[in-house]
Amino acid sequence: MIYTLDVRQSGTWYKALQASNSISWGSDKDTLAVDLSFNSLRELSEGTIVRLKTESISAFLGTVIKKTKTKNSYSYECQDFARVLGKNETIIQFNKISGDTAIKQLCSKFGVKVNCIGISTLISKIYKDMTLADIIEDILEQATLEKGIKYIKEMRGDTLYIRVLTDFKIYPEFILARDLAVNNSIEDMKNKILVVSSDEDNNRILATVQDIKNINTYGSFQEVLSIEAKDISKAKNIAENRLAEANKVFKDTTLNTLVTSGGEDIRANRMISLSIKSMGLNGWYSIKSCSNTLENGTMKSSITIEW
Repeated sequence: MIYTLDVRQSGTWYKALQASNSISWGSDKDTLAVDLSFNSLRELSEGTIVRLKTESISAFLGTVIKKTKTKNSYSYECQDFARVLGKNETIIQFNKISGDTAIKQLCSKFGVKVNCIGISTLISKIYKDMTLADIIEDILEQATLEKGIKYIKEMRGDTLYIRVLTDFKIYPEFILARDLAVNNSIEDMKNKILVVSSDEDNNRILATVQDIKNINTYGSFQEVLSIEAKDISKAKNIAENRLAEANKVFKDTTLNTLVTSGGEDIRANRMISLSIKSMGLNGWYSIKSCSNTLENGTMKSSITIEW
């Protein structure tokens, strides 16, 4: 793979890889933005646009948000354009419009492009003093609880993409280090779900679902969900979808790899195919987080997957 690191100054792109080293970037499923850092002999100003590519494919596009000057060089911290969504708060009201329409209306107020699949869940809510990223996450959570579908959001260049998890399959090639450990955890397990009204004057339980077998095995781990009046008819369905999502023994492992192709596609919330039958891995797995490094044209990636 041939990598290029470019910076844009005064409207012109300049090659920066020759004067730079220690390039690293990564992402996490709980954080929309992708971060990148590097050292350079060249001085750049805050807000400078930075682009990392393999061949003609972009691995990162964002801006310098912090720089540190040392005696002989500079170090930079950059973040992609999801920063706009995470750093802007707003007030907005939606009244019975579809989830995808609500997201598009929200982002249009801040000039953010959106490419979103249809989300028919109706949104009726007033959002105050919340970031755009948090509002979008809340909308997607409502849709997931109603439909039992996991929606994924990610920033590509200047456009926010929202798809279902299975649409984010990637096909990188890599050499896997021999050390591998699989962790099992019931820390986040929920095996009993109660759904109640968000109305403070109504404490009635609208729906209860539970897994008696798991409760007898692991103990009772209960979660209470509050829903608005418009969703009362969906209470049982919401409870069942949440139980299906959380009533599990969660597993994860970290793959330390030397990437030979497709490194630009490796990021959190995408799915990767693995066949390591000795560790019980055989299928598609969601990337929980990844940390990538580039030195002397060689890319290494530490990829944590969960299932």
